[in-house]
Amino acid sequence: MLNSFPAHLDSDDASADCADVTVRPATEGDADGIRQLEALEGREAGDGPHLVAERDGDVVACLSLAGGTALGDPFRPTAELVSLLKARARHLGRPGAAIVKPVQRVAARIAALYS
Repeated sequence: MLNSFPAHLDSDDASADCADVTVRPATEGDADGIRQLEALEGREAGDGPHLVAERDGDVVACLSLAGGTALGDPFRPTAELVSLLKARARHLGRPGAAIVKPVQRVAARIAALYS
């Protein structure tokens, strides 16, 4: 039986693309990875906070929760990862809106008092 998918869109490959990926909120430690994506794509990631997709310790895609701007490494298969980031943002209930946990807000206010 012939596979109905082109070789580069094989369904097994597509599921493997997302298999070893971590989707999480970006931290300050992800700034270099996000800047690298900006350089590769030639555009800005938008205002934070961001969600990132990480593979093998590298940030390969990011999504601005404030503006919805998405970036992906153009040299890796990241289209499905960007879709995954957007789905996670929808799951969080505020697509296109800043998502900051109350504890993070309080910590930011305390830090501002001492800076």
